[in-house]
Amino acid sequence: LGDAMGDLVLAPLLLVLGARPPLPRRALKVVEGVGLIAGTAITSLLVHGELVGPLSRSYVYLVFPFLIWASVRFGQLGGTGATFVASAIAIGAAVRGAGPFAGGRLSESLFFLELFMAVVSVTALVLSAALAERATAIADRDRANRELAGRNEELARSNRELESFATVASHDLQEPLRKVLVFGDRLGARVGGLLDVEGKDHLDRILKASSRMQKLIDDLLAFSRVSTRAEPFVPVALGEVARGVISDLEASIEKTQARVEVGALPTIVADPAQMRQLLQNLVGNALKFHEESKPPVVRIRSEPGPAPRTFRILVEDEGIGFDEKYLDRIFTLFHRLNSRDRYDGTGVGLATCRKIVERHGGSITATSKPGQGSVFAVIIPSERSRGDSA
Repeated sequence: LGDAMGDLVLAPLLLVLGARPPLPRRALKVVEGVGLIAGTAITSLLVHGELVGPLSRSYVYLVFPFLIWASVRFGQLGGTGATFVASAIAIGAAVRGAGPFAGGRLSESLFFLELFMAVVSVTALVLSAALAERATAIADRDRANRELAGRNEELARSNRELESFATVASHDLQEPLRKVLVFGDRLGARVGGLLDVEGKDHLDRILKASSRMQKLIDDLLAFSRVSTRAEPFVPVALGEVARGVISDLEASIEKTQARVEVGALPTIVADPAQMRQLLQNLVGNALKFHEESKPPVVRIRSEPGPAPRTFRILVEDEGIGFDEKYLDRIFTLFHRLNSRDRYDGTGVGLATCRKIVERHGGSITATSKPGQGSVFAVIIPSERSRGDSA
């Protein structure tokens, strides 16, 4: 038992001294350390009868405040060091037959001495370990906060670059494309009759490629403006938004002889322009991806969401559908499931929808089967802080 108590006192001190880097030698810290050692030693000498004579055993725990002080201020090194000083003085007093543990049978004196050393050692070790764990947790939290701040700065930089791209795309890229389209049309009108079949095909390819590029730039601008040109949240009547979308898509609806049905839709707190863009993209897709032999049918309705104060906005169609194993792919930028030759598009529209919905604190998904239509479901909160433009 004595050897065990000796190991409990001495081994932690040696391990800490061997494992930790040296303490910084700050003047105030050095003075505090010297005062702590002196206070621990004087108190131990006092309670073990080296200064004023024998005291009751109940006084031996006066050393505990110094153990706590050492553990709090100096960590594991302080706790184990104070334990070593207190234990060494207690052992020295007992060897000389002094202190509260002397007297009576030797075995009894040693038992109480070892019990005292065990309580002191375990108390200091547990307290030091708890404080070390807390310090580690604080250090981990601070490191995570620094990493988060760095990522936020990187995200802000990325958003600034995206905004710069949007500015360039809206001016420096659009103007040359407009000229290509305008002069291409003029060239076709002026000399189209003089061109052979191959020449007409080349000119037609130029105009179509330019149109696709212009559409891609427009869609990328819309995608970037979800963040760069966000508007504050205000009450938005989705029913009115849906009717405005139908009016905007009137030409496509007449061309495809489509039927668009609008059910009851709620009023939510949102960005009005982005809600219009969201519904326009979803309805536009429903009008686009349909069987040629069957006019498209689109239904827009809502129902209570899975959580309180949320709604599920549903856009249903009877179009070509898709295999649900590609569900994640359809919301990814530039990904397409169908040939461009059959269905025109850039692969940006649904990615923009997801970005809009996520900005509003919601989610978007879809259910579908090939040849049996699709149902796009937007789950969105009905309320957010007005004026929020996150």
